[in-house]
Amino acid sequence: MRLFLRGLVTAVAVLALLLVAACSDSETPTRSPDGDDLAGLETLTIESEPTWTINVRTGHRIAFHDDVAVVAEDGVAGGMGRDVIVLDAATGEERWRHGEGEIPGLDRALPVPNGSAVVGDEGDEVVLVGYSAPSCQSDPCLSDDPAEPEAGVAALDLRTGEVRWSRPTVTLPAASDQRMRIASGRHGGPLVAIGPFDAGGPQDPGAYRSMELDPATGETVWEAEGVIARWVLDDRVIALAPVGPEVPPQLRTELGVPVALDRDSGDELWRAAVEEPAGWVGAGGDHLVVTPAATPDVRHIIDLEDGSDAGRVEGLDDTVPSTVDSETGMLVFYRYGEHQQLFTQLLGTEESETEAEEPVACTGKAERTAGTVAHLGYIDCVQRDDTGEPVTVFLDRRGNEVSDQLPGTALDLTDDHYVATTLGAGIAVYARTS
Repeated sequence: MRLFLRGLVTAVAVLALLLVAACSDSETPTRSPDGDDLAGLETLTIESEPTWTINVRTGHRIAFHDDVAVVAEDGVAGGMGRDVIVLDAATGEERWRHGEGEIPGLDRALPVPNGSAVVGDEGDEVVLVGYSAPSCQSDPCLSDDPAEPEAGVAALDLRTGEVRWSRPTVTLPAASDQRMRIASGRHGGPLVAIGPFDAGGPQDPGAYRSMELDPATGETVWEAEGVIARWVLDDRVIALAPVGPEVPPQLRTELGVPVALDRDSGDELWRAAVEEPAGWVGAGGDHLVVTPAATPDVRHIIDLEDGSDAGRVEGLDDTVPSTVDSETGMLVFYRYGEHQQLFTQLLGTEESETEAEEPVACTGKAERTAGTVAHLGYIDCVQRDDTGEPVTVFLDRRGNEVSDQLPGTALDLTDDHYVATTLGAGIAVYARTS
């Protein structure tokens, strides 16, 4: 039996969405919010030639884990889909690849694109992937009949690709509409959400449940009913509670009422005071930011401590996603104007209830996605050089340029690397020199 599980569009993850915009040649005033956290950054420079490249189709992301780099499909939880490639971080040499054919070590199990994530202690990480199989893969079996088809998760050693453990999560009788999604955050074990994600009609919110698994054994740490776990924020998990009594198909996985769960127990801490289902944008400082379903040009700010209403920002360009700086709680977004203009706004101040009046220096037509603040505090602005090739210029949180034009479209930035997608070369990894 073949099972197809669609990937969950994420959230937490360690891999940020990237700022892609075109900067106009005209001088634009910079916005300078108050706050010690907005101090300028040192100039960012890189080697002239990439350390290594990898040719992959568009829609891939990259993450570094000590001595390895993980390249994976985008568009699902944790930035990863069925296609996962693990490379030597220093040389780009491939160590192993997952996503084609059966999973070695499991009986006729095929990988499924229901998300994947790297979890576990540093140096002992596993890549969690989904599988479908024609029979039981674990002991004990989920069903009383070992020959009954099942779907589940398998933990692959990050550095070798070998199966550490497997765990069935749903059985697959012909009438079953239960499906599984993998999500993950910055710490601890993986989150697995189970529910009728692919069913063709309204569903009871009680049909959904989420669990955290032990990354070392696959055993259940906790389980929560009626919620779809999506993101980990330090000591809590942010989940979506499907609205009821019936859940329209378009609301089942992307929208819901935000709910905070205790990171260790899965107990509900609060349920946000929102009047309509909302979708995730980001979190930073003391605030969660969501987009109401009926008003996509609005960002609703929620207090992470108790789920109370903490304001809203209106009049955003709803064609380009916005994001939140996880360190300072700064919202980064576009507004319509003569050109699409990028703004930054600190949350948790009086300004969170008012419109920002001055854009930062990156203006023009946004070409692909929205602006975001990288985890190191840099905002990346994608332009076109004189030959029409994409180049990236980095800004600090005050909107000041802190790099020359760097090749390609920024994909990731770490203490040691600048990673970009380039025309004809797939993903290129450059060593940072400052």
